[in-house]
Amino acid sequence: MRARIRSPNRHSVRQIDVLIAKAAKTKSPGMSLYADGVNLRKLREHNYKPKGLISKGLGISDLRMLGFRGTELLRSGFSPQELRRGGYTAVELKRIHLTGPQLKRIAKLTVELKRSGTRVRDMAGSGVEIYELWKHGADLKKLKEAGYSAKELMDAEATISELRRAGFTKEELNQATR
Repeated sequence: MRARIRSPNRHSVRQIDVLIAKAAKTKSPGMSLYADGVNLRKLREHNYKPKGLISKGLGISDLRMLGFRGTELLRSGFSPQELRRGGYTAVELKRIHLTGPQLKRIAKLTVELKRSGTRVRDMAGSGVEIYELWKHGADLKKLKEAGYSAKELMDAEATISELRRAGFTKEELNQATR
């Protein structure tokens, strides 16, 4: 029979509270807690919730650093915008199934939306400017499929030859140039 060895980093709720209070006074509370041996598993063992940790002085970026997932923070009542400000990327937010419009509200650049794998069709309905989509490499055929007209694409500086290659008819191009 083996004797149980007690971990030197085993903390009681009271000790964790003291460490959280101490960490909240530092520039990087998450790093401070991590250095003191407090991790997500220990916080969960003692029933610490994200909102409770925020009220004790930690930020979303600290929770992220400690291992809290975006889905967990969303379920706890944080908005996608708060997660974005806390350091979650558009790619991470896309993975937790936010829609194009939700991503648009929080993403700073359309490039980030494209990197996240958001479909052009979803971005088109999210209020993203057509010029942004076009200038950041959206395919004209996909923009056409998303419902943009030849006139709108010309206003975004697409040329007639580019629009022709994207599948616009002569009639559509004639209407766009009127």
